[in-house]
Amino acid sequence: MSSRRVTIVDIADELGISKSLVSNALHGRGRVSASTRDLVRETAERMGYVSNRAAQQLRSSRYGTLGFTVPPGLRALSFYMELTLGVSDACSEIGSDLMLYTRGDERSPVSMNVPIDGAIVCDPQPGDTRIGRFAQARVPVVTIGDVDPAQATRVAGTVSIDFGKVTAEVFSHLDESGESVRPVLLLVDLPVIPIWLQEVREAFGSECRKRGVEAREVRLPIPTDAPVAHGRQPLLDSSRLPEATSRLMKDSYTAWLVAFQGLASTLRGFAAERSEGRVSPRIVAMPGDPMSDALDARILSVDFRAHDYGATAVHLLHRVLRGDPAPVRHTTHRTELYGDN
Repeated sequence: MSSRRVTIVDIADELGISKSLVSNALHGRGRVSASTRDLVRETAERMGYVSNRAAQQLRSSRYGTLGFTVPPGLRALSFYMELTLGVSDACSEIGSDLMLYTRGDERSPVSMNVPIDGAIVCDPQPGDTRIGRFAQARVPVVTIGDVDPAQATRVAGTVSIDFGKVTAEVFSHLDESGESVRPVLLLVDLPVIPIWLQEVREAFGSECRKRGVEAREVRLPIPTDAPVAHGRQPLLDSSRLPEATSRLMKDSYTAWLVAFQGLASTLRGFAAERSEGRVSPRIVAMPGDPMSDALDARILSVDFRAHDYGATAVHLLHRVLRGDPAPVRHTTHRTELYGDN
């Protein structure tokens, strides 16, 4: 048996098609029908074809790797796990490897000189140092979530959620009961408020003003007093939740909008225990946790569709890196509502 390496020309001869069509099918370029693409890839696998990635990168001046950075000190783990899987799956689709940056500040142990084609920054903060460092290294950046105006020129694209629309949909759903809505937005104290959460607060305030109701916010005092490592957020002390829930119940809010993933189901349980014959408030999870909130039909859960959120960001960055002529560099990500039956 010959040990000669199988080439694109061999696959083209086997199928009786042009080598350019084979190349486009294998590398996701040009206009290739799904049936032809599948046939080419199946034939390539059967013949033992191995892509010469180094040669491809040399011709395209690309490294074949994308960077991805999530906020430090994550708490909503299920959301970010789904998000990262979406990024990873999309990278596989476009033929790129993925480098996960655990930190993006000046103390980052990962050198910004490691060659990557572009980077995705999740949940930007005001004056985000991660964006600044990638921009300084001339690495194209796409963000998951909006950036502040001062950094807008430093990013090549953005995938974000229209929280004004989402909040209006939530209130419309609450209105369907026919009862007047007296809402409160529940937040957790954070050292730095990410921009997406600022947008939730603004959308909540705007919707309350339209309806002529007071826009009340309550910060749940549940972070621990333990020392916090550099760049990380404090862990939550759930032992202080019952007391906070009791205080909320006394204020007779009819709807609690919980802007922290995974906390809504816990608060709903505490509220039910302390209802004392009163009607329990309706609970809205923004975003909903797929492992807790979304499983409880009594909770109105806003599904951020984390997997698709991450995948969309990769495909947007891919278009930027290819130099597509389309001027659109912003994509609005669609959410869905579940529960509260």
